[in-house]
Amino acid sequence: MRKIAVALGILLIVAGLASVAYSRLPEIHESISFNQSASYYISSDEPQDKLTFNIQQIPEEASYIVELTAPAGIASQQQIGVMAEIQTIGAEITGTYDQTVNAIEVTAGSDEILTVATIPQVRRIYRNELLDTTITGFGDVWPTFKMLMDDEGSIAYTGRGIMVFVIDTGIDASHPALQRNGMSIVKDTYTIFDTPFTHWHGTLCASIIASNDPEIGIGVAPDVDLGNVCVFNSNGQAKLGDLLKGIEYVARWHRMHDQFVIASCSWGIEHDGWKCGGWRDPCIICEAINGLSDVGIPVVVAAGNSGPYETTVNSPGQAYKCLSVGAVDVSNAIASFSSRGPTTDGQRKPDVVAYGVSITGAAPDGKTITASGTSFATPFVTGVLAKLAEKYGTSYTPMQYYDAIRQGAIDLGDPGYDYVYGYGMVNVTNAFSSMNEMTPMETYYSAGVVLTLIGLLVTASPLMVRRKYG
Repeated sequence: MRKIAVALGILLIVAGLASVAYSRLPEIHESISFNQSASYYISSDEPQDKLTFNIQQIPEEASYIVELTAPAGIASQQQIGVMAEIQTIGAEITGTYDQTVNAIEVTAGSDEILTVATIPQVRRIYRNELLDTTITGFGDVWPTFKMLMDDEGSIAYTGRGIMVFVIDTGIDASHPALQRNGMSIVKDTYTIFDTPFTHWHGTLCASIIASNDPEIGIGVAPDVDLGNVCVFNSNGQAKLGDLLKGIEYVARWHRMHDQFVIASCSWGIEHDGWKCGGWRDPCIICEAINGLSDVGIPVVVAAGNSGPYETTVNSPGQAYKCLSVGAVDVSNAIASFSSRGPTTDGQRKPDVVAYGVSITGAAPDGKTITASGTSFATPFVTGVLAKLAEKYGTSYTPMQYYDAIRQGAIDLGDPGYDYVYGYGMVNVTNAFSSMNEMTPMETYYSAGVVLTLIGLLVTASPLMVRRKYG
């Protein structure tokens, strides 16, 4: 009987630890250790293959983002040794990134950067320049209509208590549509410019999520708080380093505040000249988005306006750990510009579609604007996610929220998943139903702790009896 009790106890301990581990899957990367040395993570690529640009076209001295091989959770440990090597090469270190990616910003000549590429812990090197990024929306094309959303069954949830960061061209926090109880709903601002906004794009996206003005249209989640991350210039472009800074700011804010955070990204990078291997070999921007999700921040991303051709989903809309959103018109027909899947490695993106044709909302200086693009489908889905988060909170992981929205989507196009509509049109009522059927990860954690304690007691009991009566 003693042997049976001990075996049962060990089984319970194993089951309990497995349940705890399962509940913490998104955090596992944070606790990875690497045998006392960051050199455990090394790249087998040839130095030339680590470059994402043509070295022959680079000026004598330029700014670069040097991505390293270790996970973001242990970035600082690896960066110490690599930075020492970079300095001996003669390159100047101008910044570091360690919240969602592991990277070092350097200024170097072409010969120096080639030498940096020989460092085994270097994964990939990018130019830190104005990228072919684009805010994925454009001006008037089709007749206007009010914002639409199936709100049946979820009217009680308005995103109260949720913080949504809009990573974009900034938000005009003084717009009447973005006031609640006489105060702006924009509660935090990070900008790399001398102004909180550079273009109307971010303000329109913000109003789709959270407008409190019935004349424009009430936003999908009008009671959320907004965070303004302004990293795009007035031409809708951004440097790679500035994008990473904005994303890192959101992750850092999340760590410092006890509030559920969502990130909304209505922008993307087309694949011409940009190396992204989809899910299997993500680019640094997709890695950053995955990193946000890993620390508990759901991310909604525009699929891009590169349709109607296949394999045109932009980065970071290709990221595994995001919701990638395409656009449909008022009749639920796919917009011709909406990017189609699959990812560059053949995976399922986009995830869902939402209204993105002729959306009317707020523009700076108290104005309104009508525009089309996957940019404006994205905040619809962000608002739905905020509604869900108000009810279900942090007991559920970002991936569970994504799955609820995918499972609740109304199938359009070919039966089942397709690379045009994804899983279909986002539907908030169905998304709530899907969440209701899920088991929160905190349940697995609690059950795991209980099983482990019971297992320890069962294992120890026969040993204690043996000692007492020996």
